[in-house]
Amino acid sequence: MYDNVDMEASDVTYKSQFPVQLSANLPGGGTFKLDGKVGPLNPGDASLTPLDAKVTIKGLDLAKTGFVDPSTGISGIADLENTLASKDGVARAQGSATLTKLQLVKGGAPSGIPILVDFIVDYNLAASTGTLTQGAIKVGKAVTHLSGTFDNKGNEVVLNLKVDGQNIPVTDLEAALPAFGVVLPKGSSLKSGTASANLTVQGPADKAVTTGNVGLYNAQLAGFDMSSKMSTITKLMGGHGGTDTTIQKFTSNVRVAPDGIQANAIDTVIPAIGEITGAGTVSNSGALNFNMVANLSSSGAVGGAVGGAMGGIPGMQKVSGGAGGSTKIPFTIQGTTSDPKFVPNVGAVATAAVSGIAQQAAGNALKGAQVPAGLGGLLGGKKKPPK
Repeated sequence: MYDNVDMEASDVTYKSQFPVQLSANLPGGGTFKLDGKVGPLNPGDASLTPLDAKVTIKGLDLAKTGFVDPSTGISGIADLENTLASKDGVARAQGSATLTKLQLVKGGAPSGIPILVDFIVDYNLAASTGTLTQGAIKVGKAVTHLSGTFDNKGNEVVLNLKVDGQNIPVTDLEAALPAFGVVLPKGSSLKSGTASANLTVQGPADKAVTTGNVGLYNAQLAGFDMSSKMSTITKLMGGHGGTDTTIQKFTSNVRVAPDGIQANAIDTVIPAIGEITGAGTVSNSGALNFNMVANLSSSGAVGGAVGGAMGGIPGMQKVSGGAGGSTKIPFTIQGTTSDPKFVPNVGAVATAAVSGIAQQAAGNALKGAQVPAGLGGLLGGKKKPPK
């Protein structure tokens, strides 16, 4: 419902510009105002009439506009100021928007900090298509660049956008992460580090799918001790850590859709533990389902203890490579994003151990067995010279 619509025009003529003011109340209580000049009027197609105006929108409730499916979980309040210039069938909008309490995925949470968007958009009125020639998403000092196209021919806006962010300070970004469905463990915070993102956003605006890769580097997650959280895996080996977790590197291929987040090719390096790899999903309710492998470094606080204890188990022996080698332990991550649970994959450990025992037993049996002369040649043994 748009009410209190008020338009005023003076000195109206077909052959020259004349001033126009338009205002209205928006759904949810926001306001719209346009102040500018129109003309000369195009008698064949009014949409091709030149326009130069300033547009101001205050308090636009994204969830109540009617353009967004409520089931997507998209919500927030937008304030926008831009100039609008239309001529020869092409309109250019240039300005900025401030988004508060923004939430972009179901199961996420409103951003705790305003998100600013600067943009320049060229829109072809006849084709109902647009190009975002310049875009920047700003969260504090963190800046991510946005570009691409959109199509408005049908009943919904279809996006094809690129997101590029490099060396983004995570301390500025942290408060906005819930808007994108990224929730840190309860009681934790990012004290340092940088992030990167190379993403593609495609599909209907309210059901778009985001794919690409993300990274986190040299970060400190305060208030979250990864070693202690993995105690069910490492407690028998004497592993321990501090109150914080240092993340040297985290990279992953991601897919963010209305039904949740998929993360593949996860590669994480935590100096106190080692390297952790794997893949999994985060549902739109925040439930975790990840299958991971901890490649525990013998130089880490946990890895040294685990390696010593596990090294004697067939199938769990140290893997050579790097200083001191490493020990691989499979595990799962369950629970929720705010309260993750690290559970050892007992079945995988047992399978590796049984396999190792079998290989060891077979090796010992072969050492004491008499190998036929003909078979020995096939196996690479020395042939006896003919008599």
